Amino acid sequence: MTAEPGAHLRLGDGEIPGGHVCVLFDGADDFYEQLAPFVADGFERGERAVHIVDPSKRDDHLARLAAAGIDVDSATDRGQLEVESWPEFYLVGGRFQPEVTVKLLKATLDAGRERGYRATRAIGMMDWVLERALGVDAIASYEAIVDGVLRSSNDAVVCAYDVRRHRPSMFVDLLALHAYALLKENTKILSFEPHLHAPGARMCLEAIWGYNIQTINCVGYDHNWETHPDDIASTPPGEDPETEYPSKLLSSPAGR
Repeated sequence: MTAEPGAHLRLGDGEIPGGHVCVLFDGADDFYEQLAPFVADGFERGERAVHIVDPSKRDDHLARLAAAGIDVDSATDRGQLEVESWPEFYLVGGRFQPEVTVKLLKATLDAGRERGYRATRAIGMMDWVLERALGVDAIASYEAIVDGVLRSSNDAVVCAYDVRRHRPSMFVDLLALHAYALLKENTKILSFEPHLHAPGARMCLEAIWGYNIQTINCVGYDHNWETHPDDIASTPPGEDPETEYPSKLLSSPAGR
């Protein structure tokens, strides 16, 4: 089955037009329970899949997809499924450089369109953030840039985080840096209001679970960032208020 132009992508029991998705999963079994149907649906619609995985778990990943009823060998042979490893994508040269990874991601998505695919469904397993590699602390900058790149895209890029391995406080920031989140029904979401205020386009964070699509929060933004007057006063002693962070991010090579 081939998707009609402009058709939305099924995610959980909802649909999205494409974009940046955060998936929180609880161990490997939960990961495949949530995302194997998403992968299978893409193949049925004639779309392309690119998965970026831990190189030590590549064979297990393919075996899990096969166990879920996906014809991995056929999809690979016809070029519809590509499985890459962290060092080829996120940790090139043994370090994480957001601008390098963003360029690789753009090239990967462009290649799908050049080969005639309406959409590419990319899934990145994000445990590489826990590696002792230079630059991994720039993960929030990377996620923010990717979210902007995918604003009007037909492609879907899923960033999958294992809740067993990452700090709970990290997920508050991550959810705010993705246009969509796939959450299990019993997931609790904590939200906060960032100290950045500017008029402009409306950006919303949505959660999808079961048959529900819920808008969690919407903010207005443009590139004319302003510093909130309480940024410095409300910053705990000894911590950097990062008042120049937005302008530094937008003026970086990846932001340009």
